[in-house]
Amino acid sequence: MKIFLDIGAFQGEATWAALDPIYGFDVLYCLEPVEQCANVIRRTIRDARVRVEPLGLLDRDGVLPVFGAGSMAASVFPDHEHVDTRSVQHGQFRRASKFFDEHCSPSDVVFVKLNCEGAEARIIPDLLASGWWPRIASAMIDFDVRKVPSERWREQAIRRQLEELGLTNYCFPEEVMYGQGSCYGGIRNWLDTKGARCPGLWRRVRSAFFHVRNVAAKRFLPYYKLQVLRRLPPGFVAFYYASVKPRISGGRFRDAGGQGGDGG
Repeated sequence: MKIFLDIGAFQGEATWAALDPIYGFDVLYCLEPVEQCANVIRRTIRDARVRVEPLGLLDRDGVLPVFGAGSMAASVFPDHEHVDTRSVQHGQFRRASKFFDEHCSPSDVVFVKLNCEGAEARIIPDLLASGWWPRIASAMIDFDVRKVPSERWREQAIRRQLEELGLTNYCFPEEVMYGQGSCYGGIRNWLDTKGARCPGLWRRVRSAFFHVRNVAAKRFLPYYKLQVLRRLPPGFVAFYYASVKPRISGGRFRDAGGQGGDGG
């Protein structure tokens, strides 16, 4: 099987990117310990391949407080720089290696997105110790642990361990996600550059319909706008931003001002 693990799914934007038929994922797990965020995913993503797991991964099982629950910075660490410690919910957590044992097999092709506000620094060592990490096809690691003063030392320790083991099945947002218009675009670029695309004409046709539906539903429009701009001649884009867009914006401003003057 081909599996996508969205660890720290928040509201599912990364999973949306991986849903594109061009990637051929058989199952996509959304792991999100904050119930209201898990419910957003259930409500907005209707695909039989998606399995929403209302839990987070860590290096142990347990029920733990999640600080800043519901925000993009929600974390199990109260000293995370961006959390509001007054907003706390309790969430279910599983040991990462145990979750992999139960949901993956050594023959599966597994892509892992780790964006979990510091918990990644507990998850990765557990997967290394269990032998699961080398079996991952590619992992996108967002080291949010650098925002947690009590835990940030773990980032360099993990980087050294990965290098010493000679592992190369991972990358970082600055390498594959920046400049892509959104998280959606960044995840797509990561999957594209790490060989996740599948061949086949019928798969490309289904992928085209996937994008048409997104645009029709006004999902991820900044990403699609960026794709259009990148395909236009540079001279045309420069002319649009230098001459056309200011006139459009200025016209709207003048119209609004004129209406306000008439009303006065």
